[in-house]
Amino acid sequence: MVTTTGKGFDNPLNYDVNALANAAANVDVIVLCIGENAYAESPGNTPELALDNNQVALAHAAYLSGKPVILVLTEGRPRFISNIEPAAKGILMAYWSGRKTAEAVADVLFGDYNPNGILPFSYPRSMGEIVLYDRKPSEDIREVFNDDIHTGYNPLYPFGHGLSYTTFEYGDLQLSGSAIKGDEKLSVSITVKNTGSKDGKHTVELYTHDIYASITPNMKRLRAFKKIFLKAGETQTVSFTIDRNDLAFVDAQLKTVTEPGDFEVMIGSKKATFNYQQ
Repeated sequence: MVTTTGKGFDNPLNYDVNALANAAANVDVIVLCIGENAYAESPGNTPELALDNNQVALAHAAYLSGKPVILVLTEGRPRFISNIEPAAKGILMAYWSGRKTAEAVADVLFGDYNPNGILPFSYPRSMGEIVLYDRKPSEDIREVFNDDIHTGYNPLYPFGHGLSYTTFEYGDLQLSGSAIKGDEKLSVSITVKNTGSKDGKHTVELYTHDIYASITPNMKRLRAFKKIFLKAGETQTVSFTIDRNDLAFVDAQLKTVTEPGDFEVMIGSKKATFNYQQ
């Protein structure tokens, strides 16, 4: 069934839930494109990050059809989708990708291209609680009032999240030593295996955590990353080199310093500890 639609997210022709329900009877999957119109600078200003009510109603109508629903988000920033995300079978974050967006989206949805992008931000769960990934420990321990539980860092999708049509597995972290001093460098390596049935790219992210410092250290901070390509079943060793500059922070005197002590290095769920000495 062909229904009448119009250009732009503001066009009321696009929000006929009855037409959607009728059209859904003859399809296997619903691909629902939602988000916001293109903008640049001031025209994009908005006091409200929630999706338009018409878009939310359209998503619920799609779910009521009983057909699998794939959400395609075309947006220049994270718009809140917590009220429609749980029922979605898949979500593709398309951002504002330009004039070839349709072709790129189709390639991903039909499996002609294996997606490998990851989020450069934490996708927030709610407007009232937005905590960044490089939070302080105090932001993970929240107060509870009248059974209102604040869970600290609890995004809808965390910083660095992204799926693929294949899977990857990490080996143990290997360090070149248990300590570095002064300007010495530390080598960090890890094996990555493509454990799925498709070739794919994967981003390996290296984080560090200062276990103790003169001011409260961040829970973790991204220090380096590499994107690699692995064929199905292939294993590759990925190596990084870090030094004191990768362990630095701005202290209470607003000076960039690297303080001696123990540090953790993290890749995925793998961790290893080393010591820095001045």
